[in-house]
Amino acid sequence: MSAEQHITSPQNPHVKALVELRRDGEVRRARGEFFLEGRRGVAAALALPHAEVREVIYCPHMAADEALVQAARARKVPLTKVSKDVFKKIADVVTPQGLAAVVKIPQFTLAQVL
Repeated sequence: MSAEQHITSPQNPHVKALVELRRDGEVRRARGEFFLEGRRGVAAALALPHAEVREVIYCPHMAADEALVQAARARKVPLTKVSKDVFKKIADVVTPQGLAAVVKIPQFTLAQVL
């Protein structure tokens, strides 16, 4: 995936993969990733230096937070700009905020936890 892509079709294979990641726990476990939606969650993930944010998805027409998009750019996180229709398809909330991320599921050893 390039540093930034633009998707306008809800039928795009990447959009379908994001929906599958959001809906299916088996897919999340197999990929070692989870789907995170909303400004607060994305901001928290970007603020943690050890969090591996693999992609930020945003829709500029849905009040996506430009400062968070810039923070993702600064961390060299791949960005995907999407249309309203695409974001509505991948979103799991009634009123989407226009910002989501794909984040690696952290793996910790027992020694790290203790």
